[in-house]
Amino acid sequence: MKALTLLIIAAALVAAAYLAGYWPQHQRVWSLDEDLRLANSRLADAQAEIRIYQLENRLLGVIEKTEEKNYGEAQKLSTDFFDRVRSEIPRARKASLQSLLEFTLQKRDAVTAGLTKGDLATLDLLRQILIGFRQAVEAELANPVTAGGR
Repeated sequence: MKALTLLIIAAALVAAAYLAGYWPQHQRVWSLDEDLRLANSRLADAQAEIRIYQLENRLLGVIEKTEEKNYGEAQKLSTDFFDRVRSEIPRARKASLQSLLEFTLQKRDAVTAGLTKGDLATLDLLRQILIGFRQAVEAELANPVTAGGR
């Protein structure tokens, strides 16, 4: 009977020692995992912002070539810009950004036709698209709502 009691006490002490070492490490891993999830979310947001800035820069290139009346180069840049807008739509994490991209893509035919004709009025349309991008970026910077916050 004494041996059984000693065995139970020894098992309880081993279990307590195990838990004393395990539980703090488990809590630390859980906390680090939460930090990693938050960092990944912030990284995804930052990457999305970078892609929007890149789109804005491409649009500025189209505008520049159009202002220079280099319509052939503007058409090439425009095609690249709108192709990238299309590829960004499914990646957009926010509905407002997705609607901006869809709205921008709807202007593709008008921009292409205007550049083909060498119509300077296309410049106004491109500038309107640019204003939409800048407003979206400003809204994002003013209100960066993500899972976990910033």
